[in-house]
Amino acid sequence: MRIATPRGEVIHASTLNLSPAGLQIGGDRETAAAISTAAPGALPGVPVEVGVSLEFPAAGAAVNEDGSADGGTVDGRCRVVFLRRISERDFRIGLQFVDLPEDAAAALRRGIERLLPPP
Repeated sequence: MRIATPRGEVIHASTLNLSPAGLQIGGDRETAAAISTAAPGALPGVPVEVGVSLEFPAAGAAVNEDGSADGGTVDGRCRVVFLRRISERDFRIGLQFVDLPEDAAAALRRGIERLLPPP
């Protein structure tokens, strides 16, 4: 997945958990700092928000070696709701969707359904 940070950087992160409400990503210290640092001029106490772009494989398609997928892309905005240090170099960041257009929300639900094992 790609994340547009408040400072305008675009970084890549690994999605560890995904739901229609949000996601959890993993990263190193630099990733955590880039995602959790507010934009220049932001008021203290204002939640940090980031742009996200998730790629889902098409039905029956595999994920490419570079992590991209030959399926749909879901773009939206998320609020950083937690940042946890797991080890010296390993962090978990929780992101909650705050701006996800209805068509993107529907694409997200379809993408999640495709990733689930059959019942």
